[in-house]
Amino acid sequence: MPPTDPPPAIETNLPAPSTKWPVFSISTHIVIDARPSAVWNALLDFPAYSAWNPFVSSQVVTTNDGKWIPLDDQTPKEGLGLVMHVHIPPLPSPLGFTNQNAEENGKKILKHQMSYETITAVDEAHLRVAWKQAFLPKWLLDAERWQALTVVPAISEPDAAAGGEAGTGEELGQQDGQSRTYRGERTYYETRAVFSGPLAYVVRMLYAKGLQEGFEAHARALKGLVEASERRAGGKA
Repeated sequence: MPPTDPPPAIETNLPAPSTKWPVFSISTHIVIDARPSAVWNALLDFPAYSAWNPFVSSQVVTTNDGKWIPLDDQTPKEGLGLVMHVHIPPLPSPLGFTNQNAEENGKKILKHQMSYETITAVDEAHLRVAWKQAFLPKWLLDAERWQALTVVPAISEPDAAAGGEAGTGEELGQQDGQSRTYRGERTYYETRAVFSGPLAYVVRMLYAKGLQEGFEAHARALKGLVEASERRAGGKA
């Protein structure tokens, strides 16, 4: 599902790119029928990624001293390292990364990549998280990904009875393929990665299409995961 234009009632929660000379960017967004707190918790639960994420099958918080040693506490914090197993293009279904299946599923270099990052932001107050590539010199490749959440107000009863007026949560839901029966608080999820530096031209040529597919697969899977969890919980806070 390709990204659509942001709904007019929603302003982006993503900060401006930090680089002055971007080569290319990858982005997508989706509306999730769930509370922002539920989406935020799922987004930051890195150990659970192997169970649902077709794009990033493993995301491990590590030391940031060049040794990339996994930490016992997997709570993401600014300044820590992050080692990711990324599938470009994304897998057709969620698949965990283990030593047993690594050889089989990592045979094609375009299918499985290691990524070493530094966590640059974990802003719960503004529901934003970000990291930057940390393996190569910044002058050669600068790449930063942001993910952000925005509250979409619950649908009022008059709006629901009328089938959704312009600018209401019901209309927003219809635009992004949401359930017409959900009446709770929604979440607008958006993500963007910006690439710059000489090597960014090579990354664009080899991986831009697969990265776009991966971002979209990640967004759809996140939506499915959290909405299913909220249904099981009855949508209660």
